[in-house]
This record gives sequence, structure tokens and C-alpha cells, in this order.
Amino acid sequence: DPADQRGRSEIWSDIEREVGRRFRYSLSLYGNTKSNESRGRALYLPLLRRICQRSGIRLVGKRYDLGGKCLIGGSGRLTASYPIAPTDIVDILPLVKHGASVANESFVPCSFSGGLGSLSLHVLLNDVKVIYDAAHTRLSQGVEVPIALEYLNETAALCQRVLETTVHPQIQKCLKLTATAYANSKDLDLALVAAEKCLTVSVALDGFDSSDAYNAHLAMSDIFFAQGKIVEGMKHYRAVLFLAEAMAGRSYSHAALYFNIGRQYVEAGRHEDALRFYEVATKKRNQDRVIDGVIARHYALALVRLERFKEAFDCEKNTFSLYSALYGEDHDRTKESAKYMKHFMTLAIQQGKLQQQKDKDTAKSSAADAIAKQLLAAEDARAAKKNKKANKRRTK
Repeated sequence: DPADQRGRSEIWSDIEREVGRRFRYSLSLYGNTKSNESRGRALYLPLLRRICQRSGIRLVGKRYDLGGKCLIGGSGRLTASYPIAPTDIVDILPLVKHGASVANESFVPCSFSGGLGSLSLHVLLNDVKVIYDAAHTRLSQGVEVPIALEYLNETAALCQRVLETTVHPQIQKCLKLTATAYANSKDLDLALVAAEKCLTVSVALDGFDSSDAYNAHLAMSDIFFAQGKIVEGMKHYRAVLFLAEAMAGRSYSHAALYFNIGRQYVEAGRHEDALRFYEVATKKRNQDRVIDGVIARHYALALVRLERFKEAFDCEKNTFSLYSALYGEDHDRTKESAKYMKHFMTLAIQQGKLQQQKDKDTAKSSAADAIAKQLLAAEDARAAKKNKKANKRRTK
């Protein structure tokens, strides 16, 4: 019955009234407000993600039309709804709250296997804590790295012996630290193996859209880049970019992520691709003006590599304006930007002169070709006329 269906405005009105009655609080980020600011600050995808994590709901992975018009069924029946329909819910997991959890969330899936109540429960082993802290201290100081790696392996082995599984946050922490230690000691193959294990455990614990999975993808991309495997590293860095936008929303600054992808494409010699990512980075919201200046500088250098000197000069002019406002005209960065700007202007002028000369040469060549074509046409006409007269004489 359409009369029993309620829209978004009515639902949010009830929520605002109930929140105000219970907690004496007015909603500011979400709600039934008509202001553009509130609608612009609402992060629908991260909000949906958090609701699903806290309630144990699993949805079909697809693109949902969030933040627009919606339809909500009423009267307690399974009626049609939009943009999330009942058929989009594939599973509902029972959750249990553990005060002794060491995971990022206190609500974790309940286990019915008859073993531990939760794989995220803290393991109260003093030996594990002592050995892990000793390894962490040595790695932070940069001394006795082989001994620290032995301690980490022993910590992971003790935890696995007690838990009878490798899927536990303590083991994930050991694998993360092991990958970092191997990477710092330039043993990239073993670092990659440890990082892959860390990514697997992170996804098994908290899902693919967790902060630990984000950090594991980032570590693997750094290792691949250090090995010179740009393509493999770029796959993981794109996963990092996707997770950052999904978890943090558009209010978070992603300019640095796009900038780093552009730098990797520059090292791979793919300047057109680098230019696309630099361009996106310049348009992303960013609170750090210094980062904006660095991005604009690299954007200008990418344009120079493609011999687009006039655009590079305009881009460097933005860098000069940022540095002048931040540091003043006597600062080294401002003076360096002025030198870059002068150099790019010189290149643009030289390119313009060469282009003008090239246009003149092209015009002369075109004129010469046109004259040659006219002469050939006149010669052909004379030859045709002569042949015509010769044919008339033969017929006579």
C-alpha cells in the first residue's frame, strides 16, 4: 500500500526527533536539513560501511546510488526499497562484543566452531609480550636486525601454538613488523613474502576494506616499486587508492596518493599517464599548501617532458604564487620557483619561435607546391592542346 510507505524525509524527521528527545542533541552532519553544507558533508559510503560492520550485514558488491532519492517500505513487511533492496542482503553475521579484543573493533563475528570464542581475543602470554617488545625495540633502534627477526618468528610460533591458527591480530602484527625489517635490510624477496602473508591475515580478520588491509597493500606496493616492478606495485597502489576513498570519503585529502602514482609512472617513462594523475591531484581537496606547491612543480616538469612549455610555465606560476604567499619572495623555495618559471618561459619562447619558423617554412613549401601544381597543370593543358591539334591533322 503506497500510504504505508515512508520516504527519506519522514524517516530522518523521526530520527532527529528521537535523538533530540533522548540525548538533547541536534544532528549536524546527517539529517533532514535542506542546507547544501550538510548534504555535502554526509559521507554515505563510509556510513554504509560502518553500519554493515557494526550490524553484521553483508551486501552484494555493486555500485549503489547513495545520497539521492530513495524508497523505504513500511508496515513491517518485506516491500520494495531503493537504492538498497532486501535482495541485496546476502548474509547477516551474528556479532559478539568482547572487552578483551585486540582488533580494531570490539564487535567481532561470533564463532560456533567449539574452539575459541573469538580469534580477536587477547592472548595473555607474558613470554609473547616480552619477546615482541624486544624485537620492536631493536628494529626501532636499527640494531641487531637478525636477532629481532628471530624474536618475531618465535613470537608468531608461540601464538600459533596456543591458538592453533595463524588468523590472529598478534600474528598479523608480527608479519607486518617482519616485512618492515626485511625491507629495511634490503632483502626484498623475503619482505614480499611476509607482506603477502600479512595481507592475507588482515583480510581474513577484518575484511578487504580494513585499515590493516590498506597498510598491507601499501607495504606490498612499496616493495614492488623498490624491486622495479612498476606494474605489480601499481595494482596494489590502486587498491590503496580505492580503499582510501571508500573508507574516508571525499572529505579526506587523496592528493598525495594520486601524486605518488604519478611519480611512479614518471619513473616508468609513462609521462602521459603521470600527467593524468598529476592533474587529478591538483584538483583534489588538500589542506597543506606546501604539498600543493610540490604537486604543481612536478606537474610542470611532466609538461616539460612532453614539450608543453607554455602550460608548464602557467603551472609553475601557480607554484610561485603559493610559495610567495607562504614563505615570502626572499625564501629559497620562492627563488627556485622563479628560476624554474624563467627557464620554462625561455623554453616556451624558443618553442614559439621555432613553431613560427616551422609555420613559415610550411607556408613556403605549400606555396611552392601550389605553384608547381599550377605549372604542371598548365603544362598538361598545353600538351593536351598540342595532342588535340595533332589528332585533327591525322584525321584530315
